[in-house]
Amino acid sequence: MSSETDRQLAQWAESGLTKPRRAVTGPQAGAEARAMLETAGVDVAAVERRVGRPRLDGSPPKPHGQRSPRVNVAVSDQTNQAIESARLKLGVSRSDFVRKALDSYIASAS
Repeated sequence: MSSETDRQLAQWAESGLTKPRRAVTGPQAGAEARAMLETAGVDVAAVERRVGRPRLDGSPPKPHGQRSPRVNVAVSDQTNQAIESARLKLGVSRSDFVRKALDSYIASAS
């Protein structure tokens, strides 16, 4: 950096613009964020529709705060290593690999 840039940064740091203020949280934070987006001309409804991950089964989104069902299992070290090796070979995430393996197993058992 140049000495002029250093001087400007030092002046800014001492200007009082860096003094913290109370953070806005909860519903007020959401309302202020919405107001900023609307002021910037953003379609807030479109943003709200796109927030979060898409549902795994393609169904409509669940209400805010509700998650997809989870399955948590313990596996042997050998199974863990086999999962890791296979998912790396396929180039998929661990979750995608296990999800597809479960779907395949369930389909073959039906």
